Amino acid sequence: MPPVPARIGHVVLLSLQDPADASELIESSRAVLGPIPGITSLGVGTHLETGRAALIDDYDVALYIGFETEADYAAYLAHPDHVAYVDAWRPRLTSIRIIDILEAD
Repeated sequence: MPPVPARIGHVVLLSLQDPADASELIESSRAVLGPIPGITSLGVGTHLETGRAALIDDYDVALYIGFETEADYAAYLAHPDHVAYVDAWRPRLTSIRIIDILEAD
C-alpha cells in the first residue's frame, strides 16, 4: 500500500473572480501557508485535464494540506497567517469549497 500523506487531509477548491490571478494565489498559498506549524504536507495547483467526465473541474486553484492531529489542524485554522490569507483572498473569490478527510484506521 502506498504511504498516506497525512492523517488529516484538508482539500480546498477555490474559484477566482479573475482566473488570471491563479499564479498569484498559488505563490501566496505556498509562501503564507507553507511555514505554518503543524502542516506535514502541502500541495497547490490547477486542474489537470484528463478528459474524464467524473472529475470536478469548476475551480481555478486547489489546495491540499495535511496534518497529523486534529489539534494541529485547529491551530492552523486559528493561526494569524491563515486568518490573514483568508481575509486577503476571500474578496477575490467567487466560491470556496472545502473537503476534510480523516484517514481511516
